[in-house]
Amino acid sequence: MFGKADGLVGRIALILWALDWAWGDENDLSRNISLEYVERAIFFRENYIKPMQIRIWQHAMETEERKNARHVAEWIAANRPSVVNLSDLRLNAGIPGVSVRSPAEVMEQAVKHLIGHHWPYPIELEKRGRGAPRKDYGINDRLYELLDAS
Repeated sequence: MFGKADGLVGRIALILWALDWAWGDENDLSRNISLEYVERAIFFRENYIKPMQIRIWQHAMETEERKNARHVAEWIAANRPSVVNLSDLRLNAGIPGVSVRSPAEVMEQAVKHLIGHHWPYPIELEKRGRGAPRKDYGINDRLYELLDAS
C-alpha cells in the first residue's frame, strides 16, 4: 500500500548513521549500523513518510466540489460570519480556486456539500424586484462553539 516506503528504512538508517559519524569525534568509519538507527528510520517512516503519502493521495483523490467546500469552510472558520451570500463569496471572499469568472454553480455545489455537514443552512428571503432571489445562508452557531472549544 505504501509502495517504496518500507524499502526506504535501510537507506534512511544509513543516512542517519553517516550523519552521526560526520558530526562525531571518531575518525574510524564502522562497518556496522546499530539497531538504534534502524529504529529511528522506522519511526521516521511511520510518523512522517506514511502520513505524508496519505495526505498526497487524499489531495489527488479530492473532487473539485469537495476542494471548493474545504476552501469555503476554511474561509468561514477564519472570518466567522453569521450569514454568507453565495455571490459575495464568489466575487469578494478571495477563496482559492473560485474567481469572478467561475460559474455560480461552483459555489452552490461547495455550499451544498457543507450543508450536508451542517455548517450553513439556507435562509429564505423575500424576493425584491427583478432578478434571481438572493442565496443567503446562515452559519450554524454550534460550529463556532466547536471551533472555540478545540
